[in-house]
Amino acid sequence: SDGAFSQCRNLNVVILSDNVQTIGGKAFHSSAIEILDIPFPNVYIGNEAFSNSTLRTINYNGTKAEWTMHVGSGDIFCTDHQIQVFCTDGRILIE
Repeated sequence: SDGAFSQCRNLNVVILSDNVQTIGGKAFHSSAIEILDIPFPNVYIGNEAFSNSTLRTINYNGTKAEWTMHVGSGDIFCTDHQIQVFCTDGRILIE
């Protein structure tokens, strides 16, 4: 849900289960998350879900085309550092 893990300072690695289909807006806003594993390609990520977080790496079990189609990079991240998305067919760098 929106803001679910906002400002969680002890949360570093998140591995989503297969039945999670949505990451709410500002879900990890200002959290200490560094690594996110998304084991399925059809996930919706709400606005500013990772804004001001320390997220650096996303392991995405889908292709780069699926990432662009389903997730993209729009207003999801709102951060001042790079995030690497590792897809099944290569890497995407979000700046």
